[in-house]
Amino acid sequence: MIDAFHDRWGETSFRPTGIGNWEQVSSWVRAEQYVLPPGTTEFTDRPQKETGLGPLKLQVFTRQTHNRAQYEISETAGTAANPFPVFRGTPTSMTFYNAAGIPGIPPGEIQERCRALMKEGRDFQVCRMIAADGSIRYHVKVPEGKPAAGLPTVDDLVGAFRDQWGQNRFQPTDATAWHQFSAWQRFRQIQFPPGTDEFTGTPVAATQLRPFEVRLMRRTVHGREEFTEDSTVVLEDGQARDDGFAFGRFRGTPDNWYFYTSPTEGVPLPGAEYQLNRKPITVSDGTFLVTRVITPVHQISYYVLRRVA
Repeated sequence: MIDAFHDRWGETSFRPTGIGNWEQVSSWVRAEQYVLPPGTTEFTDRPQKETGLGPLKLQVFTRQTHNRAQYEISETAGTAANPFPVFRGTPTSMTFYNAAGIPGIPPGEIQERCRALMKEGRDFQVCRMIAADGSIRYHVKVPEGKPAAGLPTVDDLVGAFRDQWGQNRFQPTDATAWHQFSAWQRFRQIQFPPGTDEFTGTPVAATQLRPFEVRLMRRTVHGREEFTEDSTVVLEDGQARDDGFAFGRFRGTPDNWYFYTSPTEGVPLPGAEYQLNRKPITVSDGTFLVTRVITPVHQISYYVLRRVA
């Protein structure tokens, strides 16, 4: 385990990225949807209500990057997931793209524009979607857990996007959705005493390990592979902490990568940054993912994960 990082022995510090972890801002679920068929627009027809809709949920996230707020989303339609896609905007006005697909909408990339709308004291999220076949859809979402009451009318939805009327095409991003490339679960960990490293200390094995899973994610953009990491740890209270997609905090390849995280729960120094260097190694028992960690107080630990997918 330690020999996998022999070239890094003695390193106990790193340059922080200044990028925080993602935190959820809000979560919305679809309540109603209307459609304009291919070849029509707001100037030629009135959107008609669609029925038989499956579940569609949108989660909005934020993080601090060098003291500046950044935003992203994750969209789920049944079993089709569209996590952290090509995105621009804020929680109140955003544009993003879905290459994962939404049941009931023709296959191909979808452009989605979503905006905040308040009606009679209730908060809604209204969205205009352009499908690959040129059809246009409008839908309204309500905060997750809230009743679908007092919904905006179709005229309210269409009026919220008057600046987009007539547009039924968009420039595709040529980016696929993120898909899991591999998944690993931790089963062993050792830690060097404070003030020591691989040259000066003797590591101590951890006796209790909370469940922890690492997922390496892959997509292509203009035919070029991109990778990032997503991970989940179960805290002492039984709650799961998802460290989110590592945009700006990931570098490397599936054979050797660095990941930086600033957890705010379940750690001695909430919000402080950790550096993790991961490498898969193959031994007689199989292939494992070995991780070397530098903590914010310059302490070194290692852990091993077993591949599960």
